[in-house]
Parts: sequence; C-alpha cells; structure tokens
Amino acid sequence: LDVATSSRPHHHLPARPGATKFFFFRQKEYQDYVNALNGSPMMQGDLTDPKYLDFISFAQYAVINDQMKKGAFVFNEDQGVDGDIAKGVITATIRRDPAVTNEMLPGLHSQMVGDRILQWIVDRYNVQKDDTKEGGIDKTCCAVQLATRPSMSFVVTNLRQLMNFFVINSYMASFTLTPGSGLAIG
Repeated sequence: LDVATSSRPHHHLPARPGATKFFFFRQKEYQDYVNALNGSPMMQGDLTDPKYLDFISFAQYAVINDQMKKGAFVFNEDQGVDGDIAKGVITATIRRDPAVTNEMLPGLHSQMVGDRILQWIVDRYNVQKDDTKEGGIDKTCCAVQLATRPSMSFVVTNLRQLMNFFVINSYMASFTLTPGSGLAIG
C-alpha cells in the first residue's frame, strides 16, 4: 500500500517511536503541570477535563514537534484499530513526498491543524438566517470574517471572536486581548 498516492496529504511520521517518547514525556512533565495548576483539581485520564486535555495536547505537540525533525521518507506503519487485530495487523508502507523536508514539517503541521480548527469554527458558527440545518437561527453575529488583506482592526476583531469560541467550548478559561500588546490566556 503506497499511502502517498491517496488523496490526503501525508506528511506524518512512524507511530511507534513517538508513542514511547510520548509516554516518557508525559511521565516527566506531569507533576510540573499539576503544580502549575496551583491546587486547581484535574482528573488524570479524563479527556473531558479541559485541564487534562490541555496537558495531553501539550505533551503530544511537544513530542510531535521533536519527532518531525527526524522524519523518515519511507517507513512501515501498522494500520487498524484494536478490534482489527483479530483479523491480523495490516502494515502499510508510507512514502513521504521527498520535496517535503523535515524542516518543513512543523510549519506544515501547524498550518494543517490551524486550518482544520478554523474550518470547524466556520462550519459551526458561520450560519446564515436561511440555513435550515440550524432551524433558521441567526448566528451572523458570531461569524468569523475572512479577508485577503485584513486591516489591524479586522484582525483584532476576528482574533477576539476566535478566542471567545475557545472559551465558549471550554478550550480555555479566559483571555485578554490588548491591541498593540498581545494576547494573555488565563
């Protein structure tokens, strides 16, 4: 199976080395993360707990970023999920585009993740009055606006709206956006 010929872009890495590094990174960083919460409770292992999800996301991205710098251009990867193991593990040969260097991977990954998050927000909140899937509810007040060459005011307004969506969806507790000074996430 040459996954590189599928319609999806494949810039990923073999899973096994990353899984081991992820385990040890989580183990090494966990107590420091808990201490930084200053006594605020967190349920370890509960991905519905925003604090634990934040910790796991932090650990995943730290390991992914480290592993991207060592990415292989051809590697074998086991495919399937736990239930498929009884049927036998399928191993796929992944061939990465040789034009995509390891130095390019972190930026490509960040762009793909950012694009996916923005698309989810646009799909969920940019609903017009006549959109029947939402029962005609006017959500134009919440729409994320897009522009090719936005002004600073436009960027600040949209960044504020994006941060509001993160708060609404419990991806962060609060934020302060001060034009000219930056963004503080709390």
